[in-house]
Amino acid sequence: MHAPFQPPPDLSHQTWRHPDGGQHYFNSDYARKLIETFNQCGNMQTINELLRHVEPLAKSILEYRNTTQHESVDELMSKIRVKVWKSARLYDPGKGTTFSFVARIIQSISYSAVADAWNRAERFCELNGENYYHPCGADSRFAVADIESRVFSIKTPCTDPYELQAQRWFANSFLDCEFHIRRHQAANCAMQVFRLDHVRSRWLFDLTLLSIRRELIADRRLTPISPGSLECAG
Repeated sequence: MHAPFQPPPDLSHQTWRHPDGGQHYFNSDYARKLIETFNQCGNMQTINELLRHVEPLAKSILEYRNTTQHESVDELMSKIRVKVWKSARLYDPGKGTTFSFVARIIQSISYSAVADAWNRAERFCELNGENYYHPCGADSRFAVADIESRVFSIKTPCTDPYELQAQRWFANSFLDCEFHIRRHQAANCAMQVFRLDHVRSRWLFDLTLLSIRRELIADRRLTPISPGSLECAG
């Protein structure tokens, strides 16, 4: 067991706002010692102390950038804690202070949250009165059912049961989110759920998506255009 470090008064950065009132100072030297200790012995008490020291700074940056209007503070803080914990081994004192290292992680989570909110806003719209009284017709439902039937009838060279389950999950995810899904996020989830390694999960993602595209777009052909028709059109 290691006794918690006491932050020295130097190398401190004042945050914009402390959520509990008063002043908070992020001490780079203190955080650096915590990271080095954690990387050396993997002590969880040390990383917990680092996360506790980072939390006021993270909330301050999130509030300063108005990120909390797109996602809850608790959800953002959970992502920041996981990111700091996983990225601690990558810290290099020769490339910058721990303040810049942690601030960059917090900003990355903030940017991703805003980008995800924009993507959701573009894909989904609020149901208004006009749309409420004009539901999709039977032809639209038949078209969706036909797409699903064609997708799940595609043959795959995979034989491993876990890989087959992963491909079915990829196909369902593509249909549910209208193919707006990030490759690394889907592949990382497949690694944890279906016992796949890093390379294999991404290969299955690419294989499934490519097979679906070939099935759904194969019957579409561009009309041949001659140089003469282009001149006439101009």
